[in-house]
Amino acid sequence: MLRLTEACCFPIVFNSTLGDWTAVHIRIAEISGDGLDVIASRGKAWLSDVLEGLDPYPLETWRLVSTELFLQVEGKDVFVEGAYKAEGEGRCDKCTEPVSIVIAERFHTLMVPPDELPAGNSHVELHEGDLEVNYHNGVSVDPEEIIREQLSLGLPSKLLCDEGCKGLCALCGGNRNRGECNCPDQKPGNVFSALESLEEKKE
Repeated sequence: MLRLTEACCFPIVFNSTLGDWTAVHIRIAEISGDGLDVIASRGKAWLSDVLEGLDPYPLETWRLVSTELFLQVEGKDVFVEGAYKAEGEGRCDKCTEPVSIVIAERFHTLMVPPDELPAGNSHVELHEGDLEVNYHNGVSVDPEEIIREQLSLGLPSKLLCDEGCKGLCALCGGNRNRGECNCPDQKPGNVFSALESLEEKKE
């Protein structure tokens, strides 16, 4: 069941499920000419569920520390400017040692209606080269989905304890960052063989 309400000086579309009301969308037509600071208007409580269901790979765990999100409308287009900071933990892809990282990014996105091109006479100031183009449904935008998408894009493709990580020995599985072993020289990069060696030792 959907209903409209006025909250924190701007309209929100609510979704009712089993009696729990949760803000999900912001109506585009009701965003003022001065724009909308989403975090200042909605608070931060809703951010606790942003990471739910997102795959953090190559991280094992992560959490959202802070975020900013500002919406501005020109015609049918929605200009999004924001930033976030997230922290996470995982294991190095080369040596399997624990790794903690901080991901902090700023983003600029232009959201347009389906099958329509962005307005050509935009007066909204944006940094050249930083603008991404996405689509909205023509009625509202989902701030949670905007942040979720940016968080997914910000995840590293691989996780390293250090750019100079030497990895594991392909024969004995020893961490080569802690010192060279006595194994014969092998071609680097055979991490899978090293992991198999470690599993055999455990057995």
